[in-house]
Amino acid sequence: MAEDVNPDKLEIADELIAERRSGDPGHLPDDMPGWMRNTITKIDIMSIWVGKTVCWLLVPMCLAMVYEVIARKFFVAPTMWAYDISRMLYGALFTLGAGYALLRGVHIRADFIY
Repeated sequence: MAEDVNPDKLEIADELIAERRSGDPGHLPDDMPGWMRNTITKIDIMSIWVGKTVCWLLVPMCLAMVYEVIARKFFVAPTMWAYDISRMLYGALFTLGAGYALLRGVHIRADFIY
């Protein structure tokens, strides 16, 4: 049988970080030094710009995959480039989108050791 969990004793540091980062860029603690606040705000603005730009990589990746499936199944003419382009675009999408996901607090967190 599972133990009863007391919510007052839970570690909520991750939830607080995600909640704070889900707001607008520039909303930082009041006791943070000015140079650090400016640096973090500039990085946040760059992450937003990169995240919104990189999300458009999904369109050519989907088109390449649809073209490959149609060419392979209906015309028995597989292409050499569709696999490579889909892997490269997905890698760029995943890598460049990670900063945006962390900025918005939507990155998946998992505890492996309790």
